[in-house]
Amino acid sequence: MFSQFSHREHKQFWTICLITLALLCLWLLFSPNGVIRYYRLRQEIAVIKAEAASLGEQNKALAEEVRRLKKAPAYLEDVARDEYGLIRQNEMIFDFSRRSEKH
Repeated sequence: MFSQFSHREHKQFWTICLITLALLCLWLLFSPNGVIRYYRLRQEIAVIKAEAASLGEQNKALAEEVRRLKKAPAYLEDVARDEYGLIRQNEMIFDFSRRSEKH
């Protein structure tokens, strides 16, 4: 098949093949659905999966916190005292943490 073509035509044929191959490679790399976009999307998926795992752990911790608040009155009292500064009836709080400033 190639024997009927001249050396110049062979050279043109291979040049066209190489240019077509180069353009195809560039298109595969940089097209909207190309290889570069594929790797960026894989990185985004990895980040989102890590965030989802972290949120899942936080969700489990919060569910445990809710369970403890509902089932353990002593824990509920500790939270009320620590986070909201609540006290029992007939209790008094003395705060010695403030220091007076000397002028």
